[in-house]
Amino acid sequence: MDPVAIRMFGIPGYVLLWIVTIAAFGLFGRRVYSLVNLLVRAQPENRFDRVSQRLQYFIGNVLGQRRLFHEYVIGAAHFVIFWGFVLFALTFAWNLSRGLFPFLPLPYADEVGIIRVFFVFFSILVLIGLLVAAIRRTFFAPPHLQKTWDAALILVLISLVVLTTILALGFKAVTLDPSDKSATTVDAILAAAFSSVSPSSASDLYALMFWLHQLVVLGFLAYLPYSKHLHLLAAPFNVFFGNVGPAGRLDAARSDTDLAAGASRWDEFTWRQLLNGFACAECGRCDRACPATSSGYPLSPRVIVHQLKEHVLEVGLTAAHRTPSGASDGRPLIGGSISAAELWACATCYACMERCPVLNEHVPVIVAMRPCRTC
Repeated sequence: MDPVAIRMFGIPGYVLLWIVTIAAFGLFGRRVYSLVNLLVRAQPENRFDRVSQRLQYFIGNVLGQRRLFHEYVIGAAHFVIFWGFVLFALTFAWNLSRGLFPFLPLPYADEVGIIRVFFVFFSILVLIGLLVAAIRRTFFAPPHLQKTWDAALILVLISLVVLTTILALGFKAVTLDPSDKSATTVDAILAAAFSSVSPSSASDLYALMFWLHQLVVLGFLAYLPYSKHLHLLAAPFNVFFGNVGPAGRLDAARSDTDLAAGASRWDEFTWRQLLNGFACAECGRCDRACPATSSGYPLSPRVIVHQLKEHVLEVGLTAAHRTPSGASDGRPLIGGSISAAELWACATCYACMERCPVLNEHVPVIVAMRPCRTC
């Protein structure tokens, strides 16, 4: 049962899959190229030292999601969603390769019994994690959590990825021959749950779920670098290239000339400082830890990081064709996108950095350490 070996609108299935894949990766690649180009145009900074320490940070904070467990309920839910996402991404790449190159002597991922077991196990866990995240966001939202339609859409897309997977497995279980050596106890349970569907209908429905799954994931891929969930791509790099020394030695990798120069334009920040904005998940943990924010000062580390990102995207991307650096057009950074009062409310206590799950070096701290020429 090959879901790609069909014809739609008179076109072979694998040709349609190629068309959709090229379109999705084209949109994805175009946006990523633009963002990387912005980082290249920023100030250079050496973040390739102490590789062993950086690997430890990556393992602990990306693979282990360590800092998310400061808030243990959503931390556990996010941990499950993250590892489910990794599994679905890997098996999607597997199935996509098989669909694009049908001549490969490679089964689909769900044709392997143990993979089907993992699919079902993680699908249930991820659905529970998504439910916890949705309930928290709707009814028990902590202070400063950014609630947007974009975030809700991402939850819906991830849910569709999981639901199309579990439904496909259910329909596939109905079509499995009991003598099939790859059949598992999980398959038997799914076959019983979907027993009201005839084998012929189940085969068609399996193909439908396969195609829906591919379209949802490819659509998600194309949308991802344009959304707030850009952090899924940027955060791993942000963590690896993060500050590996104590918070108070944030300037260790920078020269005295850099510290004296300050930063009044986006292209005067280093590439790693601009990466902060791309990696920010807008979770509000920095705001909840900030004593200035809690005391009523006009400071929100989350908002400032977000404003810097928006400023970079507005000025760096849209004005690059008019000026060499793209820095002189549009609103000014200080006094426009970010007010001086917000920056000088920062006490440089590093509480925001200690709580940030993606190891952001927050802009108020950076600017307070590097006085802005225009303030």
